[in-house]
Amino acid sequence: MESLRITGGLTSELHVTKSTGQTFEEVMTWSVDSQVQVEPQTSSTASLLIREEEVSADLTMESIIRPLYDRIPVNIRSRKTGRMLKLLGIASDELPEILTEAQGFYKVDEWAVRRETKGLARLVYGAEQVVGVTTSPLKKLTQSAPETSSVVIEPVE
Repeated sequence: MESLRITGGLTSELHVTKSTGQTFEEVMTWSVDSQVQVEPQTSSTASLLIREEEVSADLTMESIIRPLYDRIPVNIRSRKTGRMLKLLGIASDELPEILTEAQGFYKVDEWAVRRETKGLARLVYGAEQVVGVTTSPLKKLTQSAPETSSVVIEPVE
């Protein structure tokens, strides 16, 4: 075998958009980029074994909302059209009165509020990949045939 290079990869990104609770479940495909060169009149089989691991952990995120200026701009938009109807300016010291404990917010100081978001993070990932390559000569044909090479890449479960 002249050369062999097989690499695999898996990427993903997750965005949390609701504090009330979101569950994400996604099936992902492992991709293999390969460059295999074999000797003429040989057959090679490459296999990729991926070992997965699972991790579960409790998750707590703390968010603090603290205005940078003495007035907070608030856009009022139409739910139907998305068009902006009005722009309000709320005094920053009113923030703890608007975002209250009943809504899950707690006053930090005169201008800031805090909210805790709890959840469970469950991750499954490819912890290890093992590549196996076997090569064997092709059987000689009775007729003369052009020199050929073949490669089969198949996943191993």
